Amino acid sequence: LTNTVINNCFTESNANQVHYFLHKDSSSYDPSDEIDRNLFPRLAPGASYSKSMSETIPLGTALGTYYLSYWIDAENATDEISENDNRFYYIITIRGEPDLTSAGGSANTVLFPGETISANHTITNQGTDTAGASTVYYYFHNTQTYDSAYKVGQNSVPSLVVGGNSAENFNYTVPSNTPAGTYYFSYFIDATNGVNESNEGNNQWYWTITVNALKPDLTSASGTANTLVLPGETVTANHVVTNQGRAEAGPSTVY
Repeated sequence: LTNTVINNCFTESNANQVHYFLHKDSSSYDPSDEIDRNLFPRLAPGASYSKSMSETIPLGTALGTYYLSYWIDAENATDEISENDNRFYYIITIRGEPDLTSAGGSANTVLFPGETISANHTITNQGTDTAGASTVYYYFHNTQTYDSAYKVGQNSVPSLVVGGNSAENFNYTVPSNTPAGTYYFSYFIDATNGVNESNEGNNQWYWTITVNALKPDLTSASGTANTLVLPGETVTANHVVTNQGRAEAGPSTVY
C-alpha cells in the first residue's frame, strides 16, 4: 500500500512516524495490534510525501474481515492544529485457499492386453476456500510418470466448495500389443494448474497395474468312452481338446 502525508498547516512539520495496525472486525490503534511503522520527513507548508510499504499477513491468521489502520504522527512529534485527522484504515478480507486432492478410489489392477482398466476415484477440496473448475489428466506407462507423452485422457472437474467432492470415472483399454509387466495408471488432479492451491504437492496419484502375458490354455471340453468292457475288448474314447487361453496354441500331443 502507498500512503501520502500532506502538511495542511502554515508551518513546517517535524519528521514523524506512521504506525500500522492490523485488527479483526474493527479498526484499532492499540500497540498490541501494531505490525509496522514508517518514518516520514519534515514537510513544508502544503508539501506532501508518499511512501509505499508491504505487509505479509502472518501464517495462521484466522479468515475474515480485518482493518489495516495507520496513524500519522503516532508519537505526536508535531504540534498540530488538529490531531483528529491522523487516523485512517483499509478494510481487508483475508480468505483461504482451496486444496484439491484424492479422497480415494479403486481400479482393476490385474488384466491382459486388450482388457480395460475401469478407474473410479473421488476428488475432494480439503482447503479453506472454493476451488474453481479444474481438469484431471490420466497416464499409462511402465514408469510412474506424468509426462504428456503418456497421457491417455482427461476429465473435467466442476467447481468444489470447501469439503465438496467430485466422483470421477475413467476407462482405458490396454493396447493388445502391450508386453507383460508392471505398469502405472496415474492421474494428475488440476494438471493445468488452473486452481491456486495451498498445497500443490498432493495432486498426483497412481495405481500399479499388472499386465499378464497372453498364453494358451489347453484342456478337455468334453468326452465319452465305453467304460464297461471285458478282457480283450477295446475301450473307445472320444474327447475334445479346447484352447481356453488368450493366445494361439501350437501343435501338441495327447498321451
